[in-house]
Amino acid sequence: MQIASIASPPVRAASSPAAPAVAEAAPAIATAPRVLNPDLHLDPSLGIVVTEYFNQHGDETQQFPTHKAIERYQMFGMTKTSAGSAS
Repeated sequence: MQIASIASPPVRAASSPAAPAVAEAAPAIATAPRVLNPDLHLDPSLGIVVTEYFNQHGDETQQFPTHKAIERYQMFGMTKTSAGSAS
């Protein structure tokens, strides 16, 4: 059994001068901010996962637990080592 090659269709150049160039669109993609929703990270001192949400500009809009809650956890001694100990 022989496999015949298939000819690819001819490639035509864009005839319209209004067609956008690929080189013009590349900088817009390169300057877009990093937006990963939600972004999860581990707070090593507390041993908890912090979830952050961002808007389309890359600015943080929400965080769980909140910044204030994390400050209170630290203020009252909740740490990775003390969280699992029972009195």
